[in-house]
Amino acid sequence: MMGILLLLTLPAAEAQDTTSVEVTAEGAAALGSSTDIARDNAIKDALRKAVEQGVGTYIDSKTAVDNYELLYDKIYSHAQGYVASYEVIREKPDKDAGLYRVWIKAKVKTGVIQNDLVAMGILVSEMGRPRLAIVVDNEDLSYTLEDYFQAQGFPLVDLPTVKKALKAGEEDLLIEGDKRTAQKVAALTGAEILIIGRAEVSSEMKKLPYTDERKEIYTAKLRVKAVEALTGEVIAVSSLKRSLPFSEEEVIKLVGDSAAKELSSEIVKKWTLRRNVIHLVIKGATSAKIGKIKAAIKENIRGVSEVLDRGMVEGYAILEVVAETNPQEVLDAIRENEKVLGIQVTGYEAQRIEAKAR
Repeated sequence: MMGILLLLTLPAAEAQDTTSVEVTAEGAAALGSSTDIARDNAIKDALRKAVEQGVGTYIDSKTAVDNYELLYDKIYSHAQGYVASYEVIREKPDKDAGLYRVWIKAKVKTGVIQNDLVAMGILVSEMGRPRLAIVVDNEDLSYTLEDYFQAQGFPLVDLPTVKKALKAGEEDLLIEGDKRTAQKVAALTGAEILIIGRAEVSSEMKKLPYTDERKEIYTAKLRVKAVEALTGEVIAVSSLKRSLPFSEEEVIKLVGDSAAKELSSEIVKKWTLRRNVIHLVIKGATSAKIGKIKAAIKENIRGVSEVLDRGMVEGYAILEVVAETNPQEVLDAIRENEKVLGIQVTGYEAQRIEAKAR
């Protein structure tokens, strides 16, 4: 009987991210008395360098150098675990240098690397630590999501701050995905990503398999999505249903953590692809003034390829600046050209610059 009950409490296996990339890498090791040992060590070196290339798809070289000790302890020293397969495509002893050299072609598990970089807090920092606001119509599930994202290193805008920015009825509009309400929350609270959704937790008495015994089974359903707050663009969606006996608290944690893991993975993937997109939120600018500011940015800010008008909400104009340079360089250039642009920078965080019209 107990064996049957234990089986019921086990969560469904989480799908592992199987994303991978093929790379080539060279490794070398000192030639000693044994060529075989030197070859083995050279392959290990090549595998580590292959994994370093995989890490490099997510973080820049400065971040890699700054965090090298942590990366070595957690990832590089376990390189073989991040490689799905490899083949040696060339090898030779280099007697002049006293080394054995190998070249390999390896399939690196970048999905696993991404997950571990998030868990280590490195990738969220590389993303600029975008601020999240979580609005779900079930308090317990909302807390579970908050706990997960905080553990990943995401800064959070608390729910009372979000509710203070909303009028009666707007919370439901936000959960339903209303773009204008999302922009309002972004402008007034500084949230860059919204986690919004609905949940349902229920219980019923059910007969267990292979027995006449009845137990209370708890079921949690959760449908949430991650939305870029200033544009309303949907980043990721998760829809889950889980059931467990004995504990409502456990089923809530299970479904909340599972959904948060899905959303986090997609947020990281998409956010790292838009490192050079900056949002400029300007208070007190008229429509005519916004047109002039857009033109002035294109003319005076080096590296800017596009400036998009994302609308106006609650007296705040939202511009999306696409640049070939990084956000810090754009911020520095905007500060240097405040008078020409007709704005004054009042604050900045990650990929968001706040300003007021002059």
